[in-house]
Amino acid sequence: VILASIINNWIKVSMHVSTITALLVSLALIYGGFYYFLLLGIPLMGYIRVRAKRHTVPETIAGAIFGMSLSIVMYLVITSFLV
Repeated sequence: VILASIINNWIKVSMHVSTITALLVSLALIYGGFYYFLLLGIPLMGYIRVRAKRHTVPETIAGAIFGMSLSIVMYLVITSFLV
């Protein structure tokens, strides 16, 4: 949340897209298989936020990048301690 607040000084990152991206990427990394199909929900959430005029396309892309980065970093940190 602190990192998102810092980034929001330059661009209004979509936290809705960031949250759904973090969840779906985490599920895909952990379980694989069918869960990769759920990643199609990320552009859908971005479209909904743009269509509702709450965010612009760059803001939703920034949210997706933020959520994906957070999930990948956390996955790598956790798996490095478990192995």
